Amino acid sequence: MKIGIGIFAKTIGKSQLKTRLAQSIGKKMAEDFYGLSIKSVEEVACFFCKQNENNISIYWAKPKGDCDISTSGLSLGASMHKVANTILSENDAYILIGTDIPQLNINILNNTVKNLQAHLKPLIFGPCTDGGFYLMAGTFVPDLGTMESVEYSQSNTLAQLLSKLKNKNIDYCLIESLSDVDIGEDLYLLLEHLKSRKDLLLNQNIILEWLKNLA
Repeated sequence: MKIGIGIFAKTIGKSQLKTRLAQSIGKKMAEDFYGLSIKSVEEVACFFCKQNENNISIYWAKPKGDCDISTSGLSLGASMHKVANTILSENDAYILIGTDIPQLNINILNNTVKNLQAHLKPLIFGPCTDGGFYLMAGTFVPDLGTMESVEYSQSNTLAQLLSKLKNKNIDYCLIESLSDVDIGEDLYLLLEHLKSRKDLLLNQNIILEWLKNLA
């Protein structure tokens, strides 16, 4: 099975990013964190690709700057719809992830691929503890209307989407929950999570030290 990983990112200096986090730690520190977070997610994805030889490809999706798939002018729902369909035009399945989850690990991606290969459910979601989701994967893409009808960045974002899928008799499964970083308090949760791990990659160790210094 050929799988494409779509990584959603913003270009530092060209797009507004981490505005809520910046309210707690300042714009410069928020941008520094986001840069470290991008490197961490990229390292995990690249390591995963090497493990799977030629069966995994990475696609960068951005609204501005160099990218594989442009999401310029699109809402988040429309962006995910476009990126997933673009990946499926060249692969058997897609995995969409964001860049504010530097604690992403290989086991999560492995479990996602196992679910995809087993063809048990057409869609897979990785829930965020704040009510959103950090990962969406599948061999099928919900229609554009469904993806755009969801209110994103809300405490019930994933619940909204799952309810709409149920109404359309579209099945799904959930994998491990993670806490993404949107506000200052999330940095402490990330710090505690990374401190508890024994399998950190280079850039995850770098962000761990950055968090320790911030604390």
